[in-house]
Amino acid sequence: MKCPDCGCEVYIKKHGRGIVKRRGKVIDVKDIEFIQCKKCGKYLNTEKIVDNLRILAEYMLQMEINERLEERKELTKCK
Repeated sequence: MKCPDCGCEVYIKKHGRGIVKRRGKVIDVKDIEFIQCKKCGKYLNTEKIVDNLRILAEYMLQMEINERLEERKELTKCK
Protein backbone atom coordinates (compact mmCIF):
# COMPACT_ATOMS: atom_id res chain seq x y z
CA MET A 1 0.00 0.00 0.00
CA LYS A 2 1.25 3.48 -0.83
CA CYS A 3 0.60 6.88 0.72
CA PRO A 4 -1.71 9.02 -1.45
CA ASP A 5 0.28 12.19 -0.60
CA CYS A 6 3.93 11.26 -1.15
CA GLY A 7 3.65 7.83 -2.80
CA CYS A 8 6.00 5.98 -0.45
CA GLU A 9 5.22 2.73 1.40
CA VAL A 10 3.13 2.71 4.56
CA TYR A 11 3.39 0.51 7.64
CA ILE A 12 0.97 -0.77 10.23
CA LYS A 13 1.47 0.28 13.84
CA LYS A 14 -0.42 -1.55 16.60
CA HIS A 15 -2.26 0.63 19.09
CA GLY A 16 -4.22 -0.88 21.96
CA ARG A 17 -7.58 -2.62 21.85
CA GLY A 18 -10.94 -1.56 20.47
CA ILE A 19 -14.47 -2.87 20.71
CA VAL A 20 -16.43 -3.77 17.58
CA LYS A 21 -20.19 -3.32 17.90
CA ARG A 22 -22.99 -4.30 15.56
CA ARG A 23 -26.58 -3.19 16.19
CA GLY A 24 -25.70 -2.06 19.69
CA LYS A 25 -24.20 -5.39 20.79
CA VAL A 26 -20.53 -6.01 21.40
CA ILE A 27 -19.38 -8.70 18.99
CA ASP A 28 -15.60 -8.58 19.27
CA VAL A 29 -12.59 -6.89 20.84
CA LYS A 30 -9.78 -6.32 18.35
CA ASP A 31 -6.41 -4.65 18.14
CA ILE A 32 -6.58 -1.14 16.71
CA GLU A 33 -4.10 -0.55 13.93
CA PHE A 34 -2.80 2.76 12.64
CA ILE A 35 -1.69 2.75 9.00
CA GLN A 36 1.06 5.35 8.83
CA CYS A 37 3.29 6.62 6.01
CA LYS A 38 7.01 6.02 6.65
CA LYS A 39 8.10 9.27 4.98
CA CYS A 40 5.53 11.97 5.75
CA GLY A 41 4.05 10.37 8.90
CA LYS A 42 0.43 10.79 7.78
CA TYR A 43 -2.13 8.40 9.28
CA LEU A 44 -4.40 6.90 6.62
CA ASN A 45 -7.19 5.21 8.62
CA THR A 46 -7.76 7.59 11.52
CA GLU A 47 -11.51 7.96 10.88
CA LYS A 48 -12.01 4.28 11.67
CA ILE A 49 -9.78 4.54 14.76
CA VAL A 50 -11.65 7.56 16.10
CA ASP A 51 -14.93 5.72 15.54
CA ASN A 52 -13.60 2.66 17.42
CA LEU A 53 -12.45 4.83 20.32
CA ARG A 54 -15.85 6.56 20.45
CA ILE A 55 -17.59 3.17 20.54
CA LEU A 56 -15.20 2.00 23.27
CA ALA A 57 -15.94 5.12 25.35
CA GLU A 58 -19.70 4.63 24.94
CA TYR A 59 -19.40 0.98 25.97
CA MET A 60 -17.33 1.81 29.06
CA LEU A 61 -19.82 4.52 30.08
CA GLN A 62 -22.73 2.10 29.66
CA MET A 63 -20.93 -0.51 31.80
CA GLU A 64 -20.36 2.08 34.54
CA ILE A 65 -24.03 3.11 34.44
CA ASN A 66 -25.10 -0.54 34.71
CA GLU A 67 -22.80 -1.07 37.71
CA ARG A 68 -24.26 1.96 39.49
CA LEU A 69 -27.81 0.75 38.81
CA GLU A 70 -26.93 -2.66 40.28
CA GLU A 71 -25.47 -0.98 43.38
CA ARG A 72 -28.67 1.05 43.83
CA LYS A 73 -30.81 -2.08 43.51
CA GLU A 74 -28.73 -3.82 46.17
CA LEU A 75 -29.00 -0.82 48.51
CA THR A 76 -32.78 -0.64 48.14
CA LYS A 77 -33.10 -4.40 48.80
CA CYS A 78 -31.11 -4.05 52.03
CA LYS A 79 -33.43 -1.35 53.43
